[in-house]
Order: sequence, then C-alpha cells, then structure tokens
Amino acid sequence: MFDMISVGEILVDLVDEGGMKFSGTVGGAPCNALAQAAKMGSKTAFVGMVGNDAFGRACARQLDELGIDRQYLYVTNEADTTLAFVSLDEKGERDFSFYRRPGADSLLTVKNIPFDAIAQSRVYLFGGVALSKDPTMAAVFYSLFKMSGEKVIKAFDPNLRPALWESLEDAKALGRKAMGLCDVMKLSEEEAVFFSGLENPVEAQKPCRKSMRSRWFF
Repeated sequence: MFDMISVGEILVDLVDEGGMKFSGTVGGAPCNALAQAAKMGSKTAFVGMVGNDAFGRACARQLDELGIDRQYLYVTNEADTTLAFVSLDEKGERDFSFYRRPGADSLLTVKNIPFDAIAQSRVYLFGGVALSKDPTMAAVFYSLFKMSGEKVIKAFDPNLRPALWESLEDAKALGRKAMGLCDVMKLSEEEAVFFSGLENPVEAQKPCRKSMRSRWFF
C-alpha cells in the first residue's frame, strides 16, 4: 500500500532568529523522513495526533503540500499541538525547549494504529520521541510486537531529546528494547555512545548492533 509509513510526533518547530523573534516550521523526525521519501516519489503516510488548534491545522496543511497521506492524522481536544522552541547554545549546538505537558502527539493509542496498512507497507518507521510518553509509547511497542511476523521493514530513529524524558535511564532502556524489535536503525555518534555506555563511537556501534535483529545499520 505505502512505500513508507511512520508513526510518532508531528509538531511545530519555532526557531530563534534573535531578538525574541521565532520562525515556525512543521517538524518531527518521522515527518521529516517521510518528506524526503515523498520528494523522491515514494508513496508515504503518517500516523500521529495534533491538537484542535492553529498549529495542528498548519501540520495538516504541510502534510498535504508534501503529498504525504494523512488519513491517519488524528485531532484531539485533550491537548494542544506540541511546540518545540529551538535555539543555539554557547557551543553552537541546538537547544530544545518543548511545550508538551502533555502534547497531542503523546496521546496516540492502540486504537489509532492502522495495523493492516502497516503490514502492507514496505517500511514502518518509528522514533524515540514516541517512546517517551504513554499512551503513545505503549501503542508503538504493541504495533512492533504485532508486526513481528510481517514482512514490513521496521526502522528506528532514536532521535534522543533528553528534555522530553523524566529519566534518561528510561530513555536508554526503552531505546535498547526498541533496537531489539527493529530491522534498520539510524544512529548518531552521540546516540551510539549513550546507548552503549562506551566513549568511542566506533566501538559503541558493536553493542548497539547486537541489540538489533538484523545486521543493517546506518
């Protein structure tokens, strides 16, 4: 049905341009991956939730403009669309502040997961942000267990954002659990060090590879 279907966060990034001026853009790692796939001609779909607000409507419009199927984009009145304020710290690294207490993206449930569509797709992508809060975390893990016997390739992007986790130990444990359920994983050097506990990024890849069911890695 789809070349790639992804589940997780869709949010609005508000990027600091200085002087308390922010420019807004729709973001979220799962959506960013779909956007690139769609630009290359792939048939894509997104599974997620936004608030019943202007930001949520902006997210929906962006998916339409990119040609990403949004039949599985749900709207809730229980929370606002998640916002991420992005600025640069003293070292020039990106610094994130999230307005997500809760955010609509964290309210996705098992009832919202299109299991048949996922099973018929080529790639099922999920990210670490989706694992940071229930009920979305439980829904994603349930979908992975349910897809364990299907041919769909399960791809995991840890996309570690410490500000979203109450406990970094939980982030590490759940991330490693997800590694054991995926076929393909996208991992930065910093994430390799975090999940392995080793300081050398090259050596850090080895235990991360062992956590995965397949040998694919990038």
